[in-house]
Amino acid sequence: MFAQEALTLFERAGISQEVFNEKSVKSFHDLLGEVRREEAILTEAQRQGWIKRIAWSSKLIIRTESEYLGELFRIYPGTDSHVVKKCLFAGVMLTQPNWTLSETAVRGEDPLLVILRGIREELGISLSSSHSLTCLNPGNPWIDIHESSVYHRVITENHTTWFEWTMKERHGPDIVVRRDDLVELHLKWQSYNFDFYDYD
Repeated sequence: MFAQEALTLFERAGISQEVFNEKSVKSFHDLLGEVRREEAILTEAQRQGWIKRIAWSSKLIIRTESEYLGELFRIYPGTDSHVVKKCLFAGVMLTQPNWTLSETAVRGEDPLLVILRGIREELGISLSSSHSLTCLNPGNPWIDIHESSVYHRVITENHTTWFEWTMKERHGPDIVVRRDDLVELHLKWQSYNFDFYDYD
């Protein structure tokens, strides 16, 4: 999809590029970059006045028997807004994400390679193998549809492959701050009262 095609979608939805940039955490240029890198597809949404964004990702849960390291919020460059990512988990839309990290995938990319890249880039850990990881939904991505937390009037349909890394005991401080490119990620070790395996 080229810029003009994206602009045509915006015009059909009645969204001006100026208003979109003003009300979004990320810009029209950022969204178009995702499309060019084949990280997302844009199409018309069933909801009038909105655009649909289809994307792919791998998510990782790092946990012990009683706690997990979960993302609290993220801060994007050029803003001090604390953005809480949304996620459909066990049939419930969470306002508090239950993952440790989420890595964007290119369409058709191997989910395991995606999550290994995320572990390396976001957590600074290079795994020599995938033996520590368990894929919770191999070959069957969960589809999570929600209003985008970073793009104005965009419905995101995210196809997600989940991985788990179970540790005997947690490492590091209660609050962990990491950087992914220019995005500042804030994570916290916290107890959980849901079943990580209850996805149906």
